Amino acid sequence: GIVRAFAEDKAGRILIGTRGAGLAMYSDGRLSSLRATDGLASDDIYTLLVRRNGLIVAGGSGGLAICLSPEPGRCRVLREANGLPTDEVRALHEDAEGALWIGTEGGLAQLIRDDFWSYSKADGLPNQHVYSLAPDGSGGLWVGTVDGLGHLTLGDHGEPSVRRYGQAEGLPANWIWATFVDRRGVVWAGTEEGLCRLRNERCQRFGVEQGLPSSFGFPAAAHPR
Repeated sequence: GIVRAFAEDKAGRILIGTRGAGLAMYSDGRLSSLRATDGLASDDIYTLLVRRNGLIVAGGSGGLAICLSPEPGRCRVLREANGLPTDEVRALHEDAEGALWIGTEGGLAQLIRDDFWSYSKADGLPNQHVYSLAPDGSGGLWVGTVDGLGHLTLGDHGEPSVRRYGQAEGLPANWIWATFVDRRGVVWAGTEEGLCRLRNERCQRFGVEQGLPSSFGFPAAAHPR
């Protein structure tokens, strides 16, 4: 099957998110699996996250599953009916204050305890289809969408402000598949037409001509904390 996401839980198990086959787990040389029939939101997983408190979060085509452990009956499922913008989840991030950010096909959501806060194109996002998330190191969030890159910051009262970047600002293409911020604070954005290294508001572009094996950018792994 197709593998879309990886994570490692507090017990050292490798978690593997698949398309159509649920969550696989590798431990002590053996593989086991967890499916929608065991409590996952869906067997179609796009993104995985292990939170600092050890909770496992799996997002995909059926919403969000938050699991105490990768075992049957240990997951709580959240969907559009619970406050998600849509059941199609594409990206996850936990911020320094413990809030969970969720990128979906219907906008960006923030889960604080049991309350959802949503951000959409009306709030300044480039597009409601959110495919990647990366913290900026200063409390803000880089948001990759199908129509450009947004830098989201929240004011003292939670009011959103978004700086948008698209092809007019030098991006190779507007569809952002992967977003990453390195230790120096440089932003990397993977697009359908190559890579952008964004620094000081300027985009340095990389494509096949500059040595990339392909111009198509896929989701990025986080550097070790």
